[in-house]
Amino acid sequence: MRQWFDSQPEKHRLWLPQQNTTDRTDQIQQLLGTETMLVAYDARHGLDPRLLAASAGTLAAGGLYLLLSPPLSQWADTYDQEYGTTHSVFLQRLAQHFKDQCVPSTHTSLWQTAPPTQQVEGAELSKPDPLSEQSKILESLLVDIEAQLSQVIVIQADRGRGKSTLLARMLLSHRIPQNTSITALHGSATAVVHQHCSTHGLTVKTMPLQRALLQSHELLLVDEAATIPLEQLLSLASLSKQIVFATTVDGYEGAGRGFATRFAKQLDEHYENWRLYQPTKPIRWQAEDPLEALFNSALLLKSDLPDIPTNINLDEIRCKQLSPEQLIQDPQLLEHTFAILARAHYQTTAMDLRHMLDSPGMCVWVASINGSPCAAALVCTEGEIDDDLYTDIAHKKRRLKHQLLPQLLTQFTLSKKLLSRHYLRIVRIAVVPAIQGRGIGSILAQALINDSAKGCNKADAIGTSFGADESTLGFWLKQGLTPVHLGYKRNPRSGLPAACMLLAHSNEAITALGQAQQLLQRNLQLLQQTNTCKHDSPNQYSRLIEIILSQALKKVEEQSSMTLTQQSSLFAAGARNFLDSLAAIHSLMERHQLPVNHKARSLFDELSRNVIAGSSGAMRTQNRELASRIRELLH
Repeated sequence: MRQWFDSQPEKHRLWLPQQNTTDRTDQIQQLLGTETMLVAYDARHGLDPRLLAASAGTLAAGGLYLLLSPPLSQWADTYDQEYGTTHSVFLQRLAQHFKDQCVPSTHTSLWQTAPPTQQVEGAELSKPDPLSEQSKILESLLVDIEAQLSQVIVIQADRGRGKSTLLARMLLSHRIPQNTSITALHGSATAVVHQHCSTHGLTVKTMPLQRALLQSHELLLVDEAATIPLEQLLSLASLSKQIVFATTVDGYEGAGRGFATRFAKQLDEHYENWRLYQPTKPIRWQAEDPLEALFNSALLLKSDLPDIPTNINLDEIRCKQLSPEQLIQDPQLLEHTFAILARAHYQTTAMDLRHMLDSPGMCVWVASINGSPCAAALVCTEGEIDDDLYTDIAHKKRRLKHQLLPQLLTQFTLSKKLLSRHYLRIVRIAVVPAIQGRGIGSILAQALINDSAKGCNKADAIGTSFGADESTLGFWLKQGLTPVHLGYKRNPRSGLPAACMLLAHSNEAITALGQAQQLLQRNLQLLQQTNTCKHDSPNQYSRLIEIILSQALKKVEEQSSMTLTQQSSLFAAGARNFLDSLAAIHSLMERHQLPVNHKARSLFDELSRNVIAGSSGAMRTQNRELASRIRELLH
């Protein structure tokens, strides 16, 4: 198969997974916006559902997709290097899905979606009919730009709907400014635009993203915008007289849904007259394409939400935990549960479907009314870590996957015993959008909390980590959880800092929670005190700080001065970030009686102001340099 593949034209073929990089997210992002005629995915030793979906989206009409797998009857019990499992419920469902949706050929090891069609060498897509959807959208776009009706225009749609073709036709129309540039995170994202324009003799002015962020633009086109961090998208908009963002929103790696849910809110706040265009008809392939339908249903990319009446009675809601076997035995329940998680949360990807079905430490909960799920949650089991790993974890030399809560608590308290304790972390909780705000999320959250206290999943503590805004922070405070961590780096997709909150059950966990809360509040109090702009309108980050500082402290023994000394030493060794070390650094400066005008104090104040002000790329670089200088002065 590989020999035959290598004999095909190089520019039209794609073999996956690629072995030249370990960053799968980069591989997926580089595929977005590209086209190919032949894809071969070798899944004999592992399968990444995000890469499977993204690569299928690159295939043009008349192309061929080859999926190499173990025999379908054995696939579920074949060791999967991608996921590290010897039995996969996800692959069991996938193999059965292919059996149900595909037809066997005369050769027993081959299955296919439909009889193969003859590929026409060098064939090009026909130009859209003047009355087609794309032509209508194109004319509206050009009128919008010519009349300068909107500063910001967004084109978003599923893969293959002609977003890049629209950009190319805009450039070819000669009705937009001649100095128009196009940019993207990866050069491959603009390949389709270049291809369409070059066939008509037009050279496209491409600008690297970092350069585009340093100058103003009369009209800027941004392809695959969802792969670009949110703050950079807003910067590009502020630098442009007019700007067009085009992007895929399938959410193979979470970026698409982040763009759709978060970026739109930012545009509503800053650009009231922004316009949204959403092509629905495929351009790269024909309508009702069997390959698109096969992978959409296999990976639940277009799963439907359940029909839930709006006049619900909260007393009728029932919460329960579901096993992977229960989910695949009830396809509609699985589809509805995954749809709730996908629609309500910007970071859900096809990989989350695999986590739901295969991760040994993950469990799924649903809240149902009259048998239909109306809310869902993913909960991860953590803890029971070997004490021998204490030093590496405490010094941040090692970071274990899916062990967030015990690692954070150990780093805050420097207590070795916390690693071996049992924790539950609520990874995600979501409610059907049409009935949000009714208290359904609270009912499900309390069911999880009660189960962690005295149910089948009894734990020392239950917690969660999330992108913090005032609403989400308020929700978890209402459930009785206590903040123990607030990051200052904003997530590039959501634009929000990470927060971690806990509710402790055992005595050891209660003590650790109190100490972590005290340390966080001392750090944030110092951060607030050095903020010279506190009389101005507070930004979102400073409002989060105020909410956390308003919480009553747990009555436990405070951390000793020895613990703060150890924390300052860890900061000096680069094993702690500045925000988590504020109290330790301040204690060290006071103990050494540093004068008010000492350089370390002025750097401390400057860095504290930067943390509250924001976290742009340039500021993060500056902050790292300031932190390094403070380390040197306090060494």
